[in-house]
Amino acid sequence: MTNKATNEITLTKRELVERLLAGEKLYTDRNIKNYVVYDEDYSNPFRFVITGNTGESSLEMDGVWSRQIWYTKTEWYENIPPKGVLCWVWDHGYSKSVNIVTRYNQKKLSPFMGNMNCWQNATPIRPEECYADD
Repeated sequence: MTNKATNEITLTKRELVERLLAGEKLYTDRNIKNYVVYDEDYSNPFRFVITGNTGESSLEMDGVWSRQIWYTKTEWYENIPPKGVLCWVWDHGYSKSVNIVTRYNQKKLSPFMGNMNCWQNATPIRPEECYADD
């Protein structure tokens, strides 16, 4: 699993505005640190968000409107390897358990699928969760 944006897209200003109004977050580079977003809480709701060591700060988007190349974040379930991903899986109202997710189908009520089961929710197990406590 990577925490990098992998989809490079070219957008006109109109397409950019439409995607931001639809709630999409678009990144300025593959490192997914800085991004643009639409936030109605501001008088100028088109915001450029900069992520640094001390957190995030939001600025008006003025200087980035001329940009045409943007990046979108690929979710882990959009690129599941053939052998699957070890995940915490669960359905609403039930406890989490560990299983391998091998497929994702957004059209299903339980979109995360394994070899014999499917679940409403799944999240990859982080490496630090794989060690037993001392």
